[in-house]
Amino acid sequence: MAAGLPVATGVVESACGSVVKHRMEGEGKRWSLDGAEAILTLRSLKKSHDNDLRKYWRFHAQQERERRYAQRPNYQPLAEEWRRAA
Repeated sequence: MAAGLPVATGVVESACGSVVKHRMEGEGKRWSLDGAEAILTLRSLKKSHDNDLRKYWRFHAQQERERRYAQRPNYQPLAEEWRRAA
């Protein structure tokens, strides 16, 4: 603002709304609220241009391993499955 440039948050918010609406309401697309939030989260992570998406997938894979195998401490999934998930 000091430089005389507009802040234009309304324009940015409008553009975000248009992008989200286009992504979520395309022909034949039906989303639950949870599914839509998941897709928008992944898109945001991908567009952040750093390692956020990679970090997210590693975190997600670790959470999934813990969920699946917490009750079976001696179980070792195949090494190939671990590589794909990491």
